[in-house]
Parts: sequence; structure tokens; C-alpha cells
Amino acid sequence: MNEAPFAPSIVEDALDIVHEADRRGISVRIFGSIGVYLHCQGLISEYRKSKRSFGDIDVAAPLVQVHAVSECLLSLGYEEETTYRILTGGGRRRYLHVNRGTSVDLALDALRFCQTLDLRRRLQADYPTLSVTDLLLSKIQKMDLEPKDRFDVWALLDEHEIGGSDEETVNLGYIAALCSRSWRWWRCLRANVTVLLRDQSQPGGGKANLIAKLREIQEGVEVAPKSLVWRLRSIAGDSISWSRHVEQVVAAQPRSDKSESSLQDDLGSRPCKSSSG
Repeated sequence: MNEAPFAPSIVEDALDIVHEADRRGISVRIFGSIGVYLHCQGLISEYRKSKRSFGDIDVAAPLVQVHAVSECLLSLGYEEETTYRILTGGGRRRYLHVNRGTSVDLALDALRFCQTLDLRRRLQADYPTLSVTDLLLSKIQKMDLEPKDRFDVWALLDEHEIGGSDEETVNLGYIAALCSRSWRWWRCLRANVTVLLRDQSQPGGGKANLIAKLREIQEGVEVAPKSLVWRLRSIAGDSISWSRHVEQVVAAQPRSDKSESSLQDDLGSRPCKSSSG
């Protein structure tokens, strides 16, 4: 993907981290609103119009490379907030730049927010960000979508076609497979698609085009064959909560030995109110 010209300074800081990590042989990828911004350069005017700001830098990396990532960030002037590591059981870490005060949130192996998005086989799909598909899933997994999250979802759909690969495309096959393994993911996507179809804030290429793409994703997910785990979980339905609450997001432990589709992880918890930037 192309990098953003005339980007805000925090975007340049994020790119500096990824480039330095790559020079050291470390797989670090940007996600969150900065990741979306880097993939949606056709909507720069919309970003300026909305006076969008980026609060911090969100990056993901493999758990096995966490020490190398920490050394990389230290070399760039960041210091770790060790209490955050303790609160999250080591699954996420936070760093602050000693001079600029810029905050870096580091997710390891997975994004554990309202749902769990396993990234262990996904970090190589794009550079310097997560893939368009993973960026979209990281946004659409939030309950109570904030305006900035809705903007990011619409921006990704406006700038990218629906297809079957990760080459600057929303990979419908991957989304359908994820939702076919996990009833929680299927339920979350279904709920948020309903919310988005009622949304009137779409930027860019026109409401009809964006609604058509959203419905294409919805239909692709619905027709995909469902796994035994999915069918077992569906019996309980909404009687068992299917999304983490914000307090549980902070306390989520690393799950490097299990995939998101495990039945234990699929049972879920209370609805989540917020997540990454």
C-alpha cells in the first residue's frame, strides 16, 4: 500500500516505528484509526472536514517478538508503562514517548476487545498496516459504535472493493470463514450491520454503493456453511452474553495457544462499550 503524503505528525511517528521494526526483522503493523487513514487517502478531504485527530498509535506484533519490539521502541525514545502490562496479563503493552508524550498501544498475537481477532497468521498480509480486512473487523467488532468508528468502517468500504484476497480488498472469504467458526463473531457482525444500515453519516462515494457492499458482506456471511462449534453455540443464542465488557477487555489474558474459534472463547461475556482508537 502507498503511504500517506502530508500526514499528521503522529502518523509519521507510527510509520517510523514500523520501518525501524522492519529494519530489525520484527513484524509490527499499524491498526486503529491511523491504519484506516493510511488505506483511505482518497478521503483526505473528508478527514480534514471532520477535523479528525488521532489520540494514540495502535500497533500489533507477535508475542514471540515482544522483547525485540520493546527494544525497538526504547531506541525510538519510548518508555513502557509497566502497570499496564500487569493489568492486561501481558497481552497488551503501552509506551509513552519521553519528549512528545505520544502513546503507543501494543497488542500481541491478537486484538482482544469486544471479540478476539487472532492475528498470528495475518501480520504478513499487508505492510505497514494490518490488512484492510483486519482493519474492518477491528472496527466492526465494537459494540455501541462511536461516530469515529462508523466513519472508519464507511471509509474502508468506500475505498475498497469486496473480493477474495487481501490485496487492497475486503476479503469476504476470510470474514465468512471467521463468522462460520465463531457464533460470537457472526452475532456481532449481524448486530453492527443492522446499526450501520440505519446510519446516515456515510462519507465518500455515495450511500447506495456503501450499502450494497455492506449487504454483500452480510449475505456472504449468512450463506457460508457453519461449523459444529457455531451450531452448538447458536443453541444458547442471546441467553449467554456474546461480547466482552470494557473492564474485561483490559483484563483479557493472552491466548497464544488457542484460536478465536474455541468454544470457551466463543461463550463470551457482557456487551463491550469501547475499544481501540
